[in-house]
Amino acid sequence: VTMANSAVRSSRACTLCAFVVVLMSCTPVAMAVDWEPMPDGMQGEAEAAAEFAVKYMNFHSIFRGSGTLTTLLSASHLPTDGTGDVRMFLTMDVDVGGENKITMAEVYRRPGAVSYQVLLPGAIKNRKSSLPERMTSLTDRWLKVSTDDAFVKEGAHRIDNLLKDSQILLPVDNVAPVIKGILHAEARGRDIGIELSELARVKSTSTNTVQESKVAIVKLESRLIQKLQVKKLAYDDPGTDKSILSSVDSEVASLEKQLDEAKNVERKSGERADKAVEAIKQLSIQDSEAQQAAMSGSKVENSRNYLYLVLQYSVLDKSVERLFKKSIMGYKDQQGMWKIVHQEDYPS
Repeated sequence: VTMANSAVRSSRACTLCAFVVVLMSCTPVAMAVDWEPMPDGMQGEAEAAAEFAVKYMNFHSIFRGSGTLTTLLSASHLPTDGTGDVRMFLTMDVDVGGENKITMAEVYRRPGAVSYQVLLPGAIKNRKSSLPERMTSLTDRWLKVSTDDAFVKEGAHRIDNLLKDSQILLPVDNVAPVIKGILHAEARGRDIGIELSELARVKSTSTNTVQESKVAIVKLESRLIQKLQVKKLAYDDPGTDKSILSSVDSEVASLEKQLDEAKNVERKSGERADKAVEAIKQLSIQDSEAQQAAMSGSKVENSRNYLYLVLQYSVLDKSVERLFKKSIMGYKDQQGMWKIVHQEDYPS
């Protein structure tokens, strides 16, 4: 398989819907190191893992229809951390009912195992908790962390309480579900400087688009007025050829359509520029509060760090243990309060 470079992977993966498939690993590992290009000796295994991932997604009805692996566009692996796990990140071109979809998959295989173990975290890790983050188009950098990490344990405990307090998790026979284990944990921290830079870019490009649209609107309106005058003269003259009238009508309709499109672009770009200004304001306030907390020595440890968790729960249902999973993305704010950005049932 000819490997696509990382730029191709990033650009294509970000423009289309992506699914992420992650192996279920219960062995605690330390903070992950960076992904490395797949060595030649692992190309065959990467192909096999890609086939397995697509079959797994078909089994769980992830695609709207049946998906078939077309091409393995790129593959990376995570050097072993001592556990012996084989961990790969794959970007694949999958045919779904004749339509190509760029699909990402993260797959693991335990030492001595014949097949791969897979989790389906879905797309909730891309959810944002505030306007500033939602305005940015940055690719989040998540790192796998040990399920024994203190921050992970704190987050699981606090998120569990939030799920129960908000009645997302309800008791069965007056007994509340309990966490059986943390199956998967990833973390990411926010970089305010990068977010501010990205928001400034969004504001600048949107403002420029508004100005360009205004100029285009003036020109289109001028041309439309001229065509309408020609149209009136043509209709007032009984001897005007019908083909000329039809041509003028077509030109007027085309100009009106272009004018509507230009006004729509101006409106949307203006709204985006306004949102960017508000987002910059909010982010600047957040950054100022964080700096003041740091200077006063009251900064909350791990604040503005996000956790993505897959939790396995156990509940007694008519005296029979029933297991189910939840995937949750949450974070600790600057006051030390935990908040849930999104949660969903995880397919068993």
